[in-house]
This record gives sequence, C-alpha cells and structure tokens, in this order.
Amino acid sequence: MSVPSREVVLSPEAQDDFANIIAYTGEQWDERQQDIYADRIMAVLFLLAEMPAVGRPRDSISLGLRSHPFDSYVVFYRVGDRTIDIVRIVHGRLNASAAFDRP
Repeated sequence: MSVPSREVVLSPEAQDDFANIIAYTGEQWDERQQDIYADRIMAVLFLLAEMPAVGRPRDSISLGLRSHPFDSYVVFYRVGDRTIDIVRIVHGRLNASAAFDRP
C-alpha cells in the first residue's frame, strides 16, 4: 500500500469509534477477522487521504464536514492542507446529526 499524500489523523472520538468497532468485530468473529476488518477500515481512511473529494459534503451537520460509507458505517472527516481529519466513524443506522450532538 502506498503512503497517502495526506496524513490520516483520528480525533479522540474517532479513535474510540475505531476501537469499539474492532472490539465488537473480535467479539462476534475471531482475531483473524478482527485484523482483516481493521485493515479494511484503514484502507478506506487511506483512500480518503488520497482522494478526499470522494466523500459527500455534509455542511448541514457541520461546515466543511464530509462523509464516506464503509460497510455498515459512515466515516465523517474534514480535509486539511496536509491531513485528512477523521472526526467520527459511526454506524449507518445512527442519525448522523446525533453523532455530533454536544452534551
């Protein structure tokens, strides 16, 4: 796999999302499948770093936010000059706006 043109940066929330998805995968299947799924998610993040315009604009949720589907999940991100900032990775059944509600 080539090195993306932008650095992939996960927010603390996206790090938690990723960890929870991978933990769930491990609980449902096995460690091998868990590793495969983690690699697949990372491949999508690297794709976004290479082709950030592939995602859909989500300005109605937050200015500059974009999203891209992956399996049952949606990756929300922002494009920086040298980074792709992964904001959240949420299940597609979740109301997208709810993923960004502040307490």
